[in-house]
Amino acid sequence: MESQNAPSVPDNSKPPKVDIGKIKEIARKYLNITTEDQCNIVKWVEYPSYLQVYKVHQSDEPLAKISVYLENTPHDAVESVAATMSWLKQKTSIPQPLCVTSLDDNDNILAYDWKIELERWALKPLMSEWQVMQFEVKETLIKSLAQCHAELLQPRNRFKSGTIGSIYHGLGTHGYFYHRLGRHQKPFSVGPFNWDPQPWEYYNDIRRGPFSRASDWLKARLDKIIAFANGDVFDPDDPTEEEMEVVNLTISVAQRLLAKIPEIFNPEIDEVKETVLWDPYIMLCNLFVDTEGKLAAIEKMQYAKLAPLWSRYQLPWFLFGPDREDEPVQDDYDVYKKGQLAIDDLQPQGSDYDFDYDSDSDPNADIHYDSQGNRLRALYWIHLEEYKFTKLRRVYLETMEFLHPGFQQLMKQYQLFTDFEVATMECQDGPEGTRAVKKWLDALDAGNPHYLVGNLKCYIYYSCMARMGR
Repeated sequence: MESQNAPSVPDNSKPPKVDIGKIKEIARKYLNITTEDQCNIVKWVEYPSYLQVYKVHQSDEPLAKISVYLENTPHDAVESVAATMSWLKQKTSIPQPLCVTSLDDNDNILAYDWKIELERWALKPLMSEWQVMQFEVKETLIKSLAQCHAELLQPRNRFKSGTIGSIYHGLGTHGYFYHRLGRHQKPFSVGPFNWDPQPWEYYNDIRRGPFSRASDWLKARLDKIIAFANGDVFDPDDPTEEEMEVVNLTISVAQRLLAKIPEIFNPEIDEVKETVLWDPYIMLCNLFVDTEGKLAAIEKMQYAKLAPLWSRYQLPWFLFGPDREDEPVQDDYDVYKKGQLAIDDLQPQGSDYDFDYDSDSDPNADIHYDSQGNRLRALYWIHLEEYKFTKLRRVYLETMEFLHPGFQQLMKQYQLFTDFEVATMECQDGPEGTRAVKKWLDALDAGNPHYLVGNLKCYIYYSCMARMGR
């Protein structure tokens, strides 16, 4: 049976305050820090309405981080994240941060839900290392990520209950434990969705599952997008014309997607028989590597959800992009001065998506030169990245095919369904993503269902490259 409503939202008229002294008490108790002067707490990240993250130092050495979930986050968020990490540690070899303990009941000295993770401070985000990594190291990393993907697709790691939702409860092994204070340990189970951490005041009436049909799952996600769009105005008393345009566009596209669900998801694909824990929405910033460039942690997996088996037959998002089979030749590209790059140069192959490129914020600016000291046309480096990512996609697919025979055939078979889910995700990723989804819907109505591959996924590729210097 589905849980129809999210938890009630408390009064947030006063800004939440977290007592750092209480944070120190918790850190000393659960991290076995004997003296007070050895324990230092530093606020690291703050999302004012729902999350604060603190670094814990022992004798000036970084030791752990404590995440404090504020009023707008449902109490089951901490439980679900910790249980998911515990399940991954028990069932798989996927690298994860070490969750020391958590408390999903705000009846404690801090008065908020919290969890402690031992921090892997020696690790580096892949986003900052990507441009300087050797291609052979990237290939090895891609193979490691594919191994994680294939491991979760194994029948022994599938949930047979046929329910879409989040994992709850659990007890880990091998030195990893999930400690629920004052409660009995329970086996893993599937419960309501722990949506990604966001303010909950807009989502109070959105169904959170667990769901037994893909259509109900997708409808709930689109309802959430519409609810957020209705509340996502910077100044509700005096919204700007641009703000209202974005809100109206988001709602319009989400409603069109809602109307498409019965047409696309026939009863056979709609009924969920097996679910898999995997997060295809992985970007470079979600991956961490060690000093040798080997995959050491997939940070986002702790928020992964159980979703229909078909939805897991797609590439990680950072591997999306246009195909370029021939390696670009540097001599074929002109040198240029800043500002000369035409937007037309960036058109994805096989797509008419208008990518809004700003040469002044070119991630390759002032770092690539020819032998005469002239900066090469940025188009060369863009095409070179496309060529390299084409090779990396092939490495990923070949590895998946070896570890999970039939992966590529099933990926093609489920393409329309996974494309629809990609569209659902991108519908909430700002006006550019929403406009790309609108173009895909227009093409779908015109009888061109594969347009998404050449349009929306290319948009994701170029937006990632622009935002993260990929």
